[in-house]
Amino acid sequence: MGKSIYSLVLNEEVMKKVDRLADERGITRSTLVNEILANAVSYETPDMKLKNVFSEVKNIFFGHDNLRVISLPSGRSMTIKSTLPFRYKPTLKYSVEIYPFPVEEGYMGELKVSSRSGSDLLISEIENFYRLFIALERKYLRDKREYGIEDGCFKRTLCFPRLGESASDIAKSITGFINVFDMLIGQYFSYIENPSYAVKTVEQKYIESFNENTII
Repeated sequence: MGKSIYSLVLNEEVMKKVDRLADERGITRSTLVNEILANAVSYETPDMKLKNVFSEVKNIFFGHDNLRVISLPSGRSMTIKSTLPFRYKPTLKYSVEIYPFPVEEGYMGELKVSSRSGSDLLISEIENFYRLFIALERKYLRDKREYGIEDGCFKRTLCFPRLGESASDIAKSITGFINVFDMLIGQYFSYIENPSYAVKTVEQKYIESFNENTII
């Protein structure tokens, strides 16, 4: 979706108010005018869609027992935090990046999961879970995703939800996926003293929990 330059004759006082509002919101005059016009004709611009996705993600996670949005959207990403059921209650951070709309081909975005723990044991076990999760996805998913593991950080590309590509569809799928992922890693660490049982439990929960609403 391209952008073009247009010449408009506008009231000077109106533009002063537009500039003041744009300055207050930290956006450009063009962005604000584009947004105002889009609202007037009931059209959702790519920037508005991204904003709506993150707004819905924040609303869905509001009051969640273990998942909490810890930063407002910055550019095209936002961060969510959770706590692992492990000694010292280490934290995980989920960073969601959405690629520019519209995406004509390829992936919708990327999820990064990381922990700042200095414990080599914890990082090793977290990476063991990441490898287990990747193995389960490759076993049960027909669609291909791209994965990466490095220094306790997990990366996974995100596809558009099968139910649709509206801001609401995307937000529900993102939150659903993170919610299940967080539950699975919690299950893994809850039974960390019994590795074989932990693996079996995670696989069973994976099968039970993921569906067309949460696989992205």
